[in-house]
Amino acid sequence: MNSDTIFRMSSVTDGAYDYKENTYRIQLPIYECTCLLVLFASLFSLMLFLQDQERGIYIALSGKRRYGILCTGLLAGILPIYGIGMLCNGITYGTATLLQVTLVSLLVSLLAYLLSLVLSVFIKKSRTLAKWIPVLLLITIVYFFVNYIL
Repeated sequence: MNSDTIFRMSSVTDGAYDYKENTYRIQLPIYECTCLLVLFASLFSLMLFLQDQERGIYIALSGKRRYGILCTGLLAGILPIYGIGMLCNGITYGTATLLQVTLVSLLVSLLAYLLSLVLSVFIKKSRTLAKWIPVLLLITIVYFFVNYIL
């Protein structure tokens, strides 16, 4: 798209002496949605790993191998969403903001990855993580909503 905005609403006011057109533009929150989905994917991947670990799937593997499977699972959850988010951002806004959004989204993806690794040290049961996922996502949604509005 050629413009920097997607939605446009116009309202026309006219009176006896003046004519004025007010235009309101709203940008799509692609970056925010990508960050939220990346966080959800990393937490969900961690929960799936913990469920497999509780079932005893990794019982014969060493700790180093289990850690490698955890890292691979987290990356498998994060990278497709990151790639699709960057593709959507490139299609919608072009290359003008692509470098900045790519770097910030990469930073958010790394933070979500590290958060999941840290949580894997403290949380050993998938049910405990399942209780915390909605709380973490709600905090993230509120943060991006306040950031987007202000």
